Amino acid sequence: IVDLAQAESSVATAGNSATLYVPRDLAEEMLPNISSFHGRVLRDSVATLLARHILAMGACLPHLPTTALPHLTQATMDMTVACLQSLDSGSWEINSAVVFAMRRRVERYIESQLEDPDITPASVARACDMSRSTLYRFFEPHGGVMIYVKRRRLHRIRSILIANEDTRSLAGISEDYGFQSGAHFSREFRKEFGHSPGEVRGGRLPQIDATVPPEADLGVILRSLRS
Repeated sequence: IVDLAQAESSVATAGNSATLYVPRDLAEEMLPNISSFHGRVLRDSVATLLARHILAMGACLPHLPTTALPHLTQATMDMTVACLQSLDSGSWEINSAVVFAMRRRVERYIESQLEDPDITPASVARACDMSRSTLYRFFEPHGGVMIYVKRRRLHRIRSILIANEDTRSLAGISEDYGFQSGAHFSREFRKEFGHSPGEVRGGRLPQIDATVPPEADLGVILRSLRS
């Protein structure tokens, strides 16, 4: 982090870099003590989160309409301020904005990998650039990472059955989503929803709630991260 109004010296080696310049008046409006961050370094998952946002923004900017720029500016400033505030907090985990953004990234990754039979806490942590201990703490309110994965798989399958457009058998669908057997799948499905997958596919339910499971309250997650 460099404050261009202050003296600084650095050594650069060959490589690629991306720089985010923030107007001082805008920075001071959102973070009055911005000058105190001069020379400090963001590390680990916080640095990864902000760097990926900056790189993605740079790639997308040429294709965005001008009407989107004010919203993009605000979102970028919100994320930057959240990451900088984590330096003062002593631990990034207790900053709610950072926790929320990182948790959403993990959830999106898991959602994209529900049909991967080899998904594990280790593979999720590696793909999302975080430690397994941090990942475990994120999903402790859900009963654990793999419990969350199982429930998301069950809800995905139920959505497929509700749509009634997939020609695969129940056994084929459940196997594709990582369930060891049809009996195991049916047992877990009934435990989650109170009815069998066959009843959903056959349209024998008077009313089907197709919503996803409620998200854990962010306050619960933050309290668990502080412990």
